[in-house]
This record gives sequence, structure tokens and C-alpha cells, in this order.
Amino acid sequence: MNPVKLGDRSMVAQIIFAVNMIELFLFCRCAVNYIGWKAGCSVHCVHGNGTGPNLDVCKCHNDNLLGHWNGSSCERCMEGWALPTCTSCDTKHVGDNCDIDCVTDQGKYQDSRDGNWGTEPVEPILSCLSRDTVGNTRAWFGYNNKNRHNVYLIVGPDNRFTRPYLELMPGGESGFIRKASTEGDPTDKFVPLATQNYGQPTKFEPGLHNKVFSIK
Repeated sequence: MNPVKLGDRSMVAQIIFAVNMIELFLFCRCAVNYIGWKAGCSVHCVHGNGTGPNLDVCKCHNDNLLGHWNGSSCERCMEGWALPTCTSCDTKHVGDNCDIDCVTDQGKYQDSRDGNWGTEPVEPILSCLSRDTVGNTRAWFGYNNKNRHNVYLIVGPDNRFTRPYLELMPGGESGFIRKASTEGDPTDKFVPLATQNYGQPTKFEPGLHNKVFSIK
């Protein structure tokens, strides 16, 4: 590679421009509720993510964890959902997707498969693991409800995530093996998690359901 001469202003300018772009990519972020840092962070996006070549197209969140949002800036709820979080139905709609018209105090929503004629537990299932282009691992979960009716479990002691401590134990090809503590261990040690809500469902329909939701 030939050395850059100080007199070659065009080459020096290109190098400076490249360095500035690298610094912009690594360190610059838009202010809260704005996207499109490649284009000046001029797009207002309240409840969404930046998409497109310049990350300046506001794509609204549409799930039960982050809410169901709409509008040019993702600032209002989709029809049927209620502020402030857009994760529950408004007073004029009911149903799993808040898409059934029902005036308050004049009726109620009930799934035809609701009931209590079975006592089988709901079994969680790890459907698969996937990895995105930047190396993040995503775990997809499902469940198996052997009852003939829906089972409702709010997020809490009966519907939560736990993670066991990993301990190094003598043995294995490398001299040690990683042993996970379980509920059957006398230690009964689990890592405390920041939240119990990772977007898992609270309504479990009858039968086997794979890849219902995922977490990173």
C-alpha cells in the first residue's frame, strides 16, 4: 500500500470522511422518540423502530408486550386497544385481539372453549433456538395443554421464567463440567431475573402449540 502524501488533499479528505462516518456509526444515537440518525434524526417515532436503508421509516410495535400502536409516529393505539400502553382492550371492545365490539355493562366476552372440566398441567416447550445476523440467540417457546379447555395463568408464580445457577464440577474432557442446579437439588438455587414478564401468553388453548413467543 502506497503511503498517503500530505499534499494529496483528496485522499486525506476521504480518510477523514471515513473516520467521521465510523465514529457516527459507533457513538451517535438519536434523541428519545426520534429515529433516522443516518438522515439527521428528524423522524418522530414514539412507539416503534427505525427501518429502511436510513433507519428513518417508523415501524410501529404490534405485540402484547410493547403494545399495539398506529399513526404516522406510532403515537396512538390501534382500534380496540386502550391507552396508555395499548396492551388491553378499550371500553368498547373485547376478545383476545380486542376486535369484538361490546359496549361496557351490556355484555361480556367468553371463549366457547372456556371451562374447568380438566386438571392436566400446561407443559412449556422449547421449540427451537435461532441466531440473527449480529449473533444474538433467540429462544422460541410453545406449550402443550392436554386439557380440552382453555387454561388461564396470569404472570406470576405459576407463569414465570427461572434460570438455574451454573456450577463447575470436577469431571468431563476438560477436567470440569457445568452442572445446572434444579428444583430437585437440595440447594434449590435459581438466578433472580429482572422481571417475570417476558411476553409469555396468559391464555393457553387446548393442544400442542409450537413457537408461540420468543425471548433473547
